Amino acid sequence: MASDLLQIALEHHRAGRFRQAHELYVRLLRTNPDHPEATLWSGVLAVQAGRADAAIPILEKATRLTPDDPAAWHNLGQAALAAGRTTEAIAALERAVKLAPDRAETLIAWGIAHLSAPAVDGTGRAAHAQAAVFAFRQALAAGQDSAEVHHHLGVALLAAGDAGAAIGALVASLERKANDAGTFYHLAMAHRARDDSANVRKALLKAVEVDPEFARGWHALGTLDYQAGNLEIAASLFRRAIGADPSWPAPHRDLGRVLDELRRPTEARLAYGQAVQAARGQTRERPATPTLDQALDAAERRYTDPKTMELHHALSAHLDVLAPAKVPDQLLTNLYDKYAANFDEHLRNKLGYAVPELIAEAVAATRPGRLLDTLDLGCGTGLCGALLRPMAATLAGVDLSPAMIEKARERGVYDVLETGDLVAMMRAAPREAFDLLTAADVLIYTGDLSPVFDAAAGALRPGGMFAFTVEADQTGVAGDRYHLQRKTLRYTHAETYVRRLAQIHGFSIETFETIVSRTENEKPVESYLVLLRKAE
Repeated sequence: MASDLLQIALEHHRAGRFRQAHELYVRLLRTNPDHPEATLWSGVLAVQAGRADAAIPILEKATRLTPDDPAAWHNLGQAALAAGRTTEAIAALERAVKLAPDRAETLIAWGIAHLSAPAVDGTGRAAHAQAAVFAFRQALAAGQDSAEVHHHLGVALLAAGDAGAAIGALVASLERKANDAGTFYHLAMAHRARDDSANVRKALLKAVEVDPEFARGWHALGTLDYQAGNLEIAASLFRRAIGADPSWPAPHRDLGRVLDELRRPTEARLAYGQAVQAARGQTRERPATPTLDQALDAAERRYTDPKTMELHHALSAHLDVLAPAKVPDQLLTNLYDKYAANFDEHLRNKLGYAVPELIAEAVAATRPGRLLDTLDLGCGTGLCGALLRPMAATLAGVDLSPAMIEKARERGVYDVLETGDLVAMMRAAPREAFDLLTAADVLIYTGDLSPVFDAAAGALRPGGMFAFTVEADQTGVAGDRYHLQRKTLRYTHAETYVRRLAQIHGFSIETFETIVSRTENEKPVESYLVLLRKAE
C-alpha cells in the first residue's frame, strides 16, 4: 500500500538513510506523480542534500498540490533562500507565515531572507531590515526565546539604524549563549554606530578571545589601530586575520596599505599581490555540481558518520534534542565487553531478569511441530540460546561484543556465532533463511526499528516468527514513536509505533503482552513481549 511505503520512507528519512528514503519517494511518485507527501518530502530531502536548485521545482509542485499547507511554502522558501533567490524566498515564506502565523521556524527564515535580500529588488535595504525586525520579534512572541533569534534581531535592528535597540538584543543573545564570537562582533558594530570606541574594542577583544581564529574580529581590531595611527600594531593584527583566513582579500589589502605608510614598499607589494591572489581564488571556477544521487550519498555519510552519531547520542543524553536512531555500536561494544564476565550473575540474581524464558515460552506455544532454523539477535552470553536449542534445527547467534560472543561459545549450544551488527547479519544471510528470529532485550538500544523490521521480513521464510522485547512507553513521552531515556540511555517504544511497523512490513501479531523484564532500583521495568508472524 502507498501509505505503508510512505511510512517506511519517512522512517528512513528521519534516521538519515537518505538514499533509501529517496528510492521510496521515487517509487511512490512513479505510481502517482501527484502524491503530495512524497513530492514534499523528496523536495525536503534534496534541500538537506545541498541541492536547493533541484529542490525548488519539486517544492513548487508541492505548493500547487497543497496550496494551503504552510510546510510546503516554508520548505520552498528555505530552498529558494539556499539557492540565493531571496525575492522568491521572501514571497514563499510570507505565504507560509499567513497560513501559520505563530510558526517560529518560518518567522525566523522569513527574517533571514529579508536580511539577505539585495536593495536592487525594488525594496530599499532599510525596508528589508524593518521587515526582518518584525519577523524576529514575532518569532520571539511565538515563544522562540533563543540566542539565535535575539542575535538575528540585533543584526536586523543594526541594519535598520537602531543601534541602541540592537545592543539590547545582542546582549540578550549573549545572556543565553555567552561564547559566540559573531554576536560579540555585531555588538562591536552596534557600539561603533554610536561612536563608542571603548566598547567597540572591548567587544572585539572578547570575540577573538572566544574564537582565536575569528578573522573578522582581528581585521576590525587592526582597522581600529590603523585609524588611531598605531601602524605596527595594526600590521600585526592584520597578519593575525590573514593567519585565521588566508583566502580573505581584505586583510591582505589593508596590510599592504599599512606597510606603504611604514615605507616598506617591498613587503607592501607582496601583501597587495597576495590580496589579488586571494580575490582571484574567490572568483575561481567552482567544481561541478554533484548529481542529486551524489549529494544524497554525501549527506548520508555525514549524518551516519560514527563520530557524528556518538556526538548526537551524547547531546541527547543531556539536552532536549531529537533522539538519535540508535545507541552507537562502539559504545555498546565497549559497555558489554566490560560487562561480559558478570553479565549472567548480575541479570539473574540482582535484576530478576526472565526475558529469555518468556520468549522461549511464547515461541513454544505458537511454533509448528518441527524444529526451526533460528537466529538469536544480540545473543549476548547465550541465555536465550540455551532455551531455544531444543526447538532449533540450526541455531546461530550474533552480537556486537566479542567478549559476549566468547561467553556464548562456552555454552556449546550455537552452531554459528558471529561478532557484528544484527541488521547487517540478517541482510547478509541468504534470503528467507530462517524460521525464527529472537531479540531478547536487544532492541532497547535501538529507537528506529524500521531497518530491523525490514531486515527481519527479508530473513524470515513465509510463516516465520520474530520474537522480541522492547521497553514499554507507559508515560506517553514517546508520542507515536520512541524516546531515549536520559538516565538509562535505553529507548522506550510506543505500542502504536511497534504495531504500525509490524503492519507496514507485512507481519501479523501473534502475541503483544506487557511484562516485567527486570527490576531496577527496586522498581519493575515494564516491557512489551511481541511475537510477529510473517505472512504465508
